[in-house]
Amino acid sequence: VLALIGVASKADAWWAIAAVRAGGVVTAVGVLAAAVVVTRGRVPWGPSRGGLRPWTAAGLSVPRGTALMIAAIGLSDITADTAFANATHGGALSVVSVLASLYPVTTIALGTIALRERPAHIRLGGAALACLGAAVLAVRTA
Repeated sequence: VLALIGVASKADAWWAIAAVRAGGVVTAVGVLAAAVVVTRGRVPWGPSRGGLRPWTAAGLSVPRGTALMIAAIGLSDITADTAFANATHGGALSVVSVLASLYPVTTIALGTIALRERPAHIRLGGAALACLGAAVLAVRTA
């Protein structure tokens, strides 16, 4: 995806990001439609007690905290893609590329926050070293 964003952003970075987002929406709607067809309208997302309630014909019930976290993830993704698209033709691509590769750190953080997971010390150390490396790279190229 990043390679295609780089090529498409040479013409216009904003249209490249819009195309990526449109593709994501089409994919999500297709997967949702397939799930509804396969299960004949009964898509059980989450447990019936606590957390997410099952999807019904009336709509999808998502707790507020979950919806806010999903929105934050989406905004972060759009920001990262936009930064990458703009960096491919005149920015600090080396810094943006390294930051884009830090998505596993975000996954660890989200698991810790949302799922109350306790990451192993080696994972925390690796995440800290990756962030430190990105910071050193950003300082040296600035």
